[in-house]
Amino acid sequence: DTYITSITKNPFQVSPAEKIDLLVKATRMMIKDKVKKSEGSFIFYKTNKLFVSTEGSELEQTIFESGGGITAYAIGEGDFQKRSYPSSFGGDYATRGYEFIEEMNLLENAERIAEEANQLLLAPSAPEGITDIVLGGSQLALQVHESCGHPVELDRVLGKEISYAGGSFLT
Repeated sequence: DTYITSITKNPFQVSPAEKIDLLVKATRMMIKDKVKKSEGSFIFYKTNKLFVSTEGSELEQTIFESGGGITAYAIGEGDFQKRSYPSSFGGDYATRGYEFIEEMNLLENAERIAEEANQLLLAPSAPEGITDIVLGGSQLALQVHESCGHPVELDRVLGKEISYAGGSFLT
């Protein structure tokens, strides 16, 4: 059996110049007001796997992965703030082709991300003490991942992994 990731635009057939041009335009659009640094990145993988067993199975896979994102850094008096797109940790990745990058609409979102980084500099600090908060979808996903995802990893459950975050597990 054979499986190939369904893609409409092979990322390895898009010229490096086209990819670089998109990143340069997006990062330049974010340099304004207090945003003094911006960055963008793409990453593409093509993985070929072949599984053959003594039972006669033969499976061949070709997996394409594409991803990337942009980040704006706003610098103020004794403070700096960072805003990333399309997620809070800098990017998004999928088993798709270059069409996934195009659908991110990096150019259409670059100015908004820069403005949000600037606004974060002006935002008041969170109040001290216990309080209620409202989390956006991407931050909520990250919180659930960190709070529930890592603690159910087998090495933690068996007590074999202690990291900077401490020895935790979920039961």
